[in-house]
Amino acid sequence: MREHGYVETQPLTNGESRDGATARVGEKVWVVPSHVCATVNLHDEIWYGRGGRVEGSWKVAARGKVR
Repeated sequence: MREHGYVETQPLTNGESRDGATARVGEKVWVVPSHVCATVNLHDEIWYGRGGRVEGSWKVAARGKVR
């Protein structure tokens, strides 16, 4: 069940196989949340992308405003 979103990993380049649901320490992953309304204010900035590439970031004006 994808309760909060899903994580995508890239195929390994050395021919190893895996189920796609695991990542190694230090490996880059692409996280796609189902919704972010309850957690956005916990971060200073949000990174966004398209087509698997990071395009930039936005500062979070609501940082720390929910108590």
